[in-house]
Amino acid sequence: MNALPRIPYRPHAPTARATGPWRPAIVAALLALACVAPARAQSSGAGLHLTNTPSLGADDQADDRYAPGTEVTYRIVVDNPDGPDLRGARITAALPADLVGARWTCRASGAARCGNDAGRGALDDTADLPAGSELVYLWTLDVPAGYAATHGALDVQARLQLPDGLRATDPGRLDARDSDPAQTQA
Repeated sequence: MNALPRIPYRPHAPTARATGPWRPAIVAALLALACVAPARAQSSGAGLHLTNTPSLGADDQADDRYAPGTEVTYRIVVDNPDGPDLRGARITAALPADLVGARWTCRASGAARCGNDAGRGALDDTADLPAGSELVYLWTLDVPAGYAATHGALDVQARLQLPDGLRATDPGRLDARDSDPAQTQA
């Protein structure tokens, strides 16, 4: 442990200006205090999961399929079950290759606040999630009829970026993926 420098006491008149050799000693003492206890990152149990509807089971079910030429809706749930409060959490999901049509909505519960209630294209929203709250995004993609011929699977990934100064207690909950093959033609 670093010893703090002694600051000599020198009385002065109340109207006198603080000068003298002891002033740098105060600055040095304050700097020493600031260096003793660095700020520590708080932990957060926040996370997300991703499902495609109408199948609302766990992420990426083996029997999930998409139909080219239709809309596919994903449900992205972001929760913060146990604090600390998240102010400025960023939720993103990039459009899969060659998809241009998409729209999303956000619904908040508890004291959560969506950055935006709706948007078009890729999902990119900055929101607030106090402890015990959640956000539900519904993200609908327009899948072209010929998509399966060039891509096969429809791959989607959503991410949660915690605000600066926070770290995840389970980093695996910050990323969710879903990969679905096309329905076979009968």
